[in-house]
Amino acid sequence: MARKAGVWLFGLVACLSLGCPHDRAKRSFADGLDAHKAGNIDAAKASYADALSIDAGLVGVRINLAVLHLLVGEWKEAETLLTEELRLHHDDFEVNAAAALYWSTSPKADEAQRLAKFVVEHADSAPSKAVSQAQLALAIASHTIGDPYAVDFARAAYKSSPKPAQTFVLGSLLAETRNCIEGAGYLQQLIDDVVFGPSARTNLAILRDNCGDLPGGLATALPLKELAAKNSYAQGVLGTLLLRSNRLDEALVALENTVTLAPDRPGVRNTLAVAQYKAGRVDSAKSTLDAEIRLFPTTNELPYRNLAWIYVQETDFRRAIDVLTAGAAAFPSSDVLPQSLTLLRQFVQP
Repeated sequence: MARKAGVWLFGLVACLSLGCPHDRAKRSFADGLDAHKAGNIDAAKASYADALSIDAGLVGVRINLAVLHLLVGEWKEAETLLTEELRLHHDDFEVNAAAALYWSTSPKADEAQRLAKFVVEHADSAPSKAVSQAQLALAIASHTIGDPYAVDFARAAYKSSPKPAQTFVLGSLLAETRNCIEGAGYLQQLIDDVVFGPSARTNLAILRDNCGDLPGGLATALPLKELAAKNSYAQGVLGTLLLRSNRLDEALVALENTVTLAPDRPGVRNTLAVAQYKAGRVDSAKSTLDAEIRLFPTTNELPYRNLAWIYVQETDFRRAIDVLTAGAAAFPSSDVLPQSLTLLRQFVQP
């Protein structure tokens, strides 16, 4: 017995002097959090990795590490971390809520909705932070999969915790349903928020335009030129509103910036091509549409239609037919493409 006590005492002394493994892992986790908040991604990654090397089962480290991977577009690495965290801690409410939130806009939105419902249904025993996150994830995931109760879930999330994130989601979902007055009211609350301000301004600009106030939408979006200069979505919205307001030079700058910031995002080149054509840069428009079709041949039929239309305007009917033929093959369920192709073939027949 005395010998066992001696071993136990030695372990205690070692923990007090060197730090127990779990405590050292928690310190590395805390260092990672500090670096994370300071925007030092490399240091945060290193500290989180160190925490996992000390204690591979420490809850939450993989979630935060996944966030860092998401910030730099490393989706596969984030997916692996989130999946492993759920495998290890599948009954942990905070893990379920965090995973639900991160998957809420992804192809795994169905799974996100399931995880979120699990936490919400155990609201009496789950930590309040986890419940709040889960309610938010439930609203977003439901919207992603087209659930008609998404706005109701967003209202419940806001009622439970009227914080900026909940305000933004509710305002944005109301904006998508063109609830002009109520949606604008929530988004306007966040217009100067450090975190949500640019995104709220972007969605508010879209809402005002959709509600028939293009000048108001453009006025709301113009500050995004500086406030969200590196945000491809915001720049795309700004460019589109400038284009529709016939401010072509400014639209071209914003839309070219959008393509630079998000070269792998479908659709951005199509809008840029429209602006180029309206500005008289026809060859540039054709090249831009060619690139859109080459990169995303089965995402949207509109680039095929626009490129064919340009060739028709140039009376280059053979090329227009080639484009429409390729489009009809890429979109076999389209009504417009085969109809246009039939009419054009009849028109060019001798």
